Amino acid sequence: MKAAAYFWIVSAILAWWRVTVYLVEEAFGGQSPILRFFPIFRTPIEKKRPLVAPGLGEPGVKRGMPGVV
Repeated sequence: MKAAAYFWIVSAILAWWRVTVYLVEEAFGGQSPILRFFPIFRTPIEKKRPLVAPGLGEPGVKRGMPGVV
């Protein structure tokens, strides 16, 4: 039971870290000096994707990046 609890705590901390990095990157840009303190640890597939994916086929959603389809 303790092992499962520790796993849950570690996974929650890692999820918090990942969300914090995404928010900082979105707020200050990808080349911000603040990101030196927050390593991103992206996979090669994630590096190829744009930061903001446009909403396709969703009513009321405006595209955030012109030219990305």
